[in-house]
Amino acid sequence: MNAWKEMNGGGRLEERLKRASNKDSRSKTTMNFGLAVSSPMEGLRNQALKAFSNSNFSPRENEHEIITVREVGATLERRSAPLHTILENEERRPSSSCLPALRLVKLQIDDLPPDNLALPPTLNATKEDIRRLWKLFNLNPVTLHHISEGMRGLHVKHQFPPTWNPSSGRACQLMASSYTYCAVWTYNPQTQTTDAVIISRSRYPDRLEKFLDALQNQTGIVEHPLCLLMALVMEAVGHASVNGVDCQGQILKIEKVTGFNPWLCSSEPPVSSSQDMPMTLSQATQAFRTMGTVLVLLEDHQLHISSLWSLIGSLKEAGLFNESCGGGDLMVSADLAVGLHAIEQQMAHWENRITYLKERGRNQLHVVNTVLNRLDAASSIQIAESARKESSSMKTIAIMTMSFLPGTFLAAYFALWQSDPAVQFNHWLFWVCSIVSTAVVFLCYNFQPWQRLMRGKTRRNTHSKEQIGKTPAELGVSPWHVEPTKDEWWSTTSFKYGMMGTKRRVQTQVSEIGGV
Repeated sequence: MNAWKEMNGGGRLEERLKRASNKDSRSKTTMNFGLAVSSPMEGLRNQALKAFSNSNFSPRENEHEIITVREVGATLERRSAPLHTILENEERRPSSSCLPALRLVKLQIDDLPPDNLALPPTLNATKEDIRRLWKLFNLNPVTLHHISEGMRGLHVKHQFPPTWNPSSGRACQLMASSYTYCAVWTYNPQTQTTDAVIISRSRYPDRLEKFLDALQNQTGIVEHPLCLLMALVMEAVGHASVNGVDCQGQILKIEKVTGFNPWLCSSEPPVSSSQDMPMTLSQATQAFRTMGTVLVLLEDHQLHISSLWSLIGSLKEAGLFNESCGGGDLMVSADLAVGLHAIEQQMAHWENRITYLKERGRNQLHVVNTVLNRLDAASSIQIAESARKESSSMKTIAIMTMSFLPGTFLAAYFALWQSDPAVQFNHWLFWVCSIVSTAVVFLCYNFQPWQRLMRGKTRRNTHSKEQIGKTPAELGVSPWHVEPTKDEWWSTTSFKYGMMGTKRRVQTQVSEIGGV
């Protein structure tokens, strides 16, 4: 035993093992304690609530609305009231048996670009009322973070913990965010009720009414968890069609102004032989700005269609709702499958159409850019002509000054003469002196040294250009040639250029380099 202790450093190994075991036990206790107190999902909820608290809130009393559907096939009941009043009325319901088949609270988010683009969007409700609404409808606070971040697509949440949703047992939550609004709802399979919150975007105020029209057409399946999702898909498809038609109309307007489209180019040339510009500078600038906006809208519209594809795919996954909603016959019916197939064909058409419109928009942007370049070149030519005319005018003024200044100087000088007026009796002396002095001034101007230097520099530049022109012939190739071609107004001025002829391979021997 003593030998074992000596081998292990006098029992130090046993002490280290004891300390390590105590450390492991303490870490296990801490880990178990952490799991008992809080779960990872609870931490995500707290983080989402903290992030959502940094959003902007601007409550408005007359912009809140609750929409209910009592039974299958019934009409929508709409009632406008402040959000806190809606919450008080819904919280005072006696039991869950009195709940309607659908409860939908409408909010609004101001997503227009503010003065400070770093600020988050503004909700038209207070922070406390939103938390009460989420608690009343058993909505997951994580969705608040999704809303503030502007996430698009479909997000399905499975069964909630008993601490969060104690009354309804198993329930599924869905969040669908599209181009125009965001919807969050929970479906309780025991009571077959849906509690939803829809947040419309202030940029598209008319799309909510379109959604309610689509929801009215789906009240026959109001007890189905896919009711709201189907209404969202129908409204999104309609919005895709409207937006695509609007973008196509804007492109057609630009094509009429530029005169460049597949139909005009195939029938007749867009401009006359005089090469007159079809647009003014202001029209070209406005067209360029419009086409840039249309291309951005088409890109955003394509993102909207990609999120819509995820919604359509979720409608086809019936097993997802069977698993998350606690069983039951919730399979997608044959009629719904046929309708989804028609919607898929329509979305495929608009997806291809958007690709086509983007290409047409880029072509128009290139045409307008070319027109702007040509208008800029025309303006530069006008400026150059004006400068040349101004230079000619200045030269005329200088020549007139050189012509009259010597005579004026002599007249003033002779007028100051105080002795005998010799010029008065011999007037021809004045003209002789004036003509001679004027001729001397012109001779000095034409034969001054710097004038000769400038002419010599010009001759040297010309000689250099001649040497450059001889260089290709010395190398055994044809010289560069530039031939401007006459194109239509929408194409840039092209030139045919190149080094024509065969290249001479220059070989140098090592013996020649070494001087052998």
